[in-house]
Amino acid sequence: MDCPDWLGERVEALAGRKVASWRHVEGGGFTPSERWVVGFDDGRSAFVKGGTEVTDVNADVAGWLRVEHLVYSHVEGPFMPRLLGWDDGGGHQAVLLLEDLSWADWQATWTQERIDRVLATLDAILALPWAAKMLGLPPPE
Repeated sequence: MDCPDWLGERVEALAGRKVASWRHVEGGGFTPSERWVVGFDDGRSAFVKGGTEVTDVNADVAGWLRVEHLVYSHVEGPFMPRLLGWDDGGGHQAVLLLEDLSWADWQATWTQERIDRVLATLDAILALPWAAKMLGLPPPE
């Protein structure tokens, strides 16, 4: 599967470097957005999420990507991929460029170490100033 031309041009403009390779990401999402891992000519990589060519859902996908961008631009922590770039596209084909986490272990094997890491991550999220308020919880002590 080839990357849509419009997406390739926008990713290179956002990243400020040439794309050397594209790998389509199958599944794993809840929207019909384009999902790719790109390799750049300098050896770096990124995860790309973009609008779709399916015109009857494109406005919805662009809206969902805007919400994701809002979250990535306001929430930082070791539990979040870094936001590398954003292009609203002025229409329905928004593009979100994120840190590539392909190297991570995505298996759902629950060991005590993984459970402890999940609990530590939840504690880190709840320690954020806005998190407790948003969830209707008392502020952390």
